[in-house]
Amino acid sequence: SRSNTRTKKKKKKKKTPPDSGAVILCSEEPSMTRQLNALTNIVHRGLLYGGDQELLVLSETLADNRKPFVERWYPGTGPPEENVNDETRLGVQYLNALVSLSRLAYDEGIVRNLEPMVSLGQSYSNAYERLMASLVEKGSGYVQPGTSDVISDMPKPRTAQEELGRFAVWESAFRSSNKEPSYPDDLEGTWEVKDEVGGETIGISTVTF
Repeated sequence: SRSNTRTKKKKKKKKTPPDSGAVILCSEEPSMTRQLNALTNIVHRGLLYGGDQELLVLSETLADNRKPFVERWYPGTGPPEENVNDETRLGVQYLNALVSLSRLAYDEGIVRNLEPMVSLGQSYSNAYERLMASLVEKGSGYVQPGTSDVISDMPKPRTAQEELGRFAVWESAFRSSNKEPSYPDDLEGTWEVKDEVGGETIGISTVTF
């Protein structure tokens, strides 16, 4: 009788790189511009709606993303520069700017200077300006230009909406720094404001100065 012998083939295990523990953000984006745009949106949301703990995690995660970012978009060019001021790769410069911004917001609590903390190319400088302008316009508690130079510190507006936002920031800063009331003394008191349509009162509001 014939005996059938079967031999089991050993499956080769795929080698996996060691886990660094870092969370790679937006790694599925098809281009460097798309990935940096997604990272910008994450920083934008963090500075608008996050707290100190979220900013700490965000700044550390972004810093950990520098190495894989370079390996993907600038292969063979070496690791990120330890001194961010020595970095010459434009995309890495912008990522460093996002890291510095989130880290400063956590460390200091308030960012007064709207200029990038690292050197940026023109297109990335424009992107950073748009980020800071949006944070100021939407009332981020972490990004508040100094009241003395509030307008000069803000990026130049490119649209009517940005111009309106710039004016709103100036007015808010002016009112918060001005101790004197912004209305005449004879207006002090409680007033009733009636809404009338066709001679009929449709609503009454009370205003107190």
